[in-house]
Amino acid sequence: MRIPYVYTVFIILGAGIILGALFSIEASNALIEFLLYILILSAGLSMGRLWAEKGFPSGKTAFHGIVLGVGVMAVGGLVGFIIGELVGVDPVLTGFAGLASGWYSIAGPIVSLYDPVIGLAAFTANLLREVLHIAIYPVLAQKGYRCESVSLGGATTMDTGLPVVIKYGGLDASLLALSQGAVITGLVPIVATLLFS
Repeated sequence: MRIPYVYTVFIILGAGIILGALFSIEASNALIEFLLYILILSAGLSMGRLWAEKGFPSGKTAFHGIVLGVGVMAVGGLVGFIIGELVGVDPVLTGFAGLASGWYSIAGPIVSLYDPVIGLAAFTANLLREVLHIAIYPVLAQKGYRCESVSLGGATTMDTGLPVVIKYGGLDASLLALSQGAVITGLVPIVATLLFS
């Protein structure tokens, strides 16, 4: 019997957390970076094969990805800002955590410089966004929301989430994901500089 993809992601993540906690096992940064490059290479190979078979998507799709990336950041930032106001936390910090759009390795450390507790929350929220995108995207894509649910991944749709989008979303969704992720990855450091300089 094959375990559904959504459960596999959570089982692997849970196993990693348990092994790390029980045996103090930690993957080296070099190993993580190497595996990430392998993952991105695999996504590129799959994308190239798909484009060779079906033709390159239109520039309109890439433009929609750019608009989607800006929109995802704007909505995430606004919601984060509102949550900060509602719970009595610095809304600039929560707003930045929201607009980081899944980029936990930048959101957590930057916010932690100003408030370690909110920094941990920013890290966790953005990490969960990545994990949930990888777990939920296949389900939504199979229900017909291939392109719409790309937004769930935010910045991660350019790297760790891209293979999932390619496999379950197809050609147009993969270019949309790549464009969205690239835009968010390019804009978040600029916004961070403007907000915290």
